[in-house]
Parts: sequence; structure tokens; C-alpha cells
Amino acid sequence: MNTRVPVILATLLLSLALLTVTVVLAQEGDHDLEAEAAAESAAEEAKARAVESAAIASGAAPHGEITSLHVLTASLFVGVDEETVSTYMIDPATGNSVPEFTGFQVWGAAYDVAGERLFFNDGATLYEVLFDGGTPRMVGTIVSSETGTALVFVSLAHDGGALYGTRNIGTASNPEGLYEIDPLSLIATLVTTYTLGGDAAELGGLAAHPTSGLIYATNDNNSVGLRGLLQVHQNGDLTLVAPYPAGETDIDGLAIDGDNRA
Repeated sequence: MNTRVPVILATLLLSLALLTVTVVLAQEGDHDLEAEAAAESAAEEAKARAVESAAIASGAAPHGEITSLHVLTASLFVGVDEETVSTYMIDPATGNSVPEFTGFQVWGAAYDVAGERLFFNDGATLYEVLFDGGTPRMVGTIVSSETGTALVFVSLAHDGGALYGTRNIGTASNPEGLYEIDPLSLIATLVTTYTLGGDAAELGGLAAHPTSGLIYATNDNNSVGLRGLLQVHQNGDLTLVAPYPAGETDIDGLAIDGDNRA
């Protein structure tokens, strides 16, 4: 299997900076949208803190049950952080979908082209799937290079043999930011914090461009007008590529293909 497969966790169609982008944001109901977005963010952060605390306390990893698994035939993988909801492979050209497996919370996912495997994390626990009729295999618990404790990530991307992830909660030792995760040792090392500060960014979708390796993310936070598709620079700068479609405030997955489609 030599097909390059991007990974996505939520439906999102936007153009990258290489294309002209025009999006009109909703003007009515902005207050209600922002209130809903704030409540959703608070709930997601509370869940991340609870899962991370439990992982640190017990060191135990969750275990899922496989209901079905197919040889990889489509280019988008979709999963959500609900164990009872199936993951899917979707063909974006036809819209056809094939259910894959249940029993796991998919917080982030990324495809390793060279290794022909999908990585996904359930809280602080990393799994891999080969899509060869097998089942997801637990790789282990992602830990901090600073404290050695379990870290929860809400997005994953893969580029050049390395995994990248973002956090939606932070401490002095393990702040919100972009991390590099060694897929062998599972040690997560902070690459950069956001120059705008953690309160201005809530990155829930992450992807590397398949040829340039540039990192892009979806940002749900609009406190400084950066809700939308962003480029994440190595120095921590965040630049807006395209705002979310009208009415959207929470997009937690991202994939980018070679034709500059996100």
C-alpha cells in the first residue's frame, strides 16, 4: 500500500493560502455562538484534565473492543471521542464510508506514510493500526520530557518520522503548545508555545502538508480573531489561512492533501 493517506477527525473543507478564500461569517446569533463555544471549550478542557489526572495516578491505559476492521481503501479516517461511536474510512470523491472499529475514544489521529500505519491517541494512550485485518495495538502512554508524567493531547499530525500534538490544557512544566512525540520512546517534547499566549489558541485539529511539511491547525478560540484554519510556525507565531465557515465554532479535526485542500 503506497497511497498517501491524510487523517481527519471532523468534516472540514477549506482552501489553503495558495488558493483564494472568501468566507462570510455569520452576523446573527454571534452572542449565542460564542456562549456555546465557551461552554464546549470548558467541557473539553475539564475532560482533558480529568483524563490526564487519572492517567498520572494509575498509569493504566484504556482497552477497546474491535467490532470490525477493513483493509484501507479510502483516504480519510474519521473518529470521535466516544467509545460507542464507530470510526470510519471515507472516500471524499464519492462520500462513501466504511465503518471500522469501536471501543476507543479517538482524541487525535495521524497517518505514517512510510510505516503504512495510523496512529491515534485515546487521552494519553497511543495506539497504532495497520489496516491489514488486524486490530489497534496499544503502543503505550505518552509522557512528558520534563516531568515524566502522562500527557493528554487533543490532536496529532505526522511528518518526517515524527509525531506532533497539541494540548488544550497546560501547566508551568507542560504548557499548551506544539509538541513533538517520539513514536518509539513516547516522550513528548515541547517544540514551541504560541506567541499570542495559550488563551488565544485552542488548537484541536492538526496536520502537516504532505510535501512542504508545514504545520496547520484548526483553532476554536476567537478572542483575537483567529478562529479558523491556521499555520503554526516553529517560532510559535500563528497566522490565519481561512476562517471557519459561517456558524462554525468547533472543528476538532484536520487533514491536508497534496492539492492544497484542507
